[in-house]
Amino acid sequence: MKEKTRSFIGLAAAGLVALLMLVSIATKLYLADASPEIHAMFVRGGIYPLRYQLAVADLLIPLVFLWRRTSTLGLLLMVGYWGGATATVLTHGDYQELPAHVTALALLAVASYFRHPEVWARALRAEPA
Repeated sequence: MKEKTRSFIGLAAAGLVALLMLVSIATKLYLADASPEIHAMFVRGGIYPLRYQLAVADLLIPLVFLWRRTSTLGLLLMVGYWGGATATVLTHGDYQELPAHVTALALLAVASYFRHPEVWARALRAEPA
């Protein structure tokens, strides 16, 4: 596969995950108080008091992830963030959020495959492409 194509696919997947993070920011800042369902979900998950701190993380982590020089650290932070969010959804029974979380993790896998072949090479014990 051409390097330009690999780069485009990786950046597109990374951009979609960043877009999901922007939706998450909007949810935490605007919908947490405007929507009774989302408010109740945040209270059940225990994240309502932390919504502003999480919104800051939602903004900073994608910046670290999208900047090429720090993208490996950003990948680690993104996987930790979405993994924790998914665990919260699963343990608190808010399954309507699960498809978005699984999608984010799948997009992270695609982005990392195309943007960080060395990570996958180490995991699979092969040479990077």
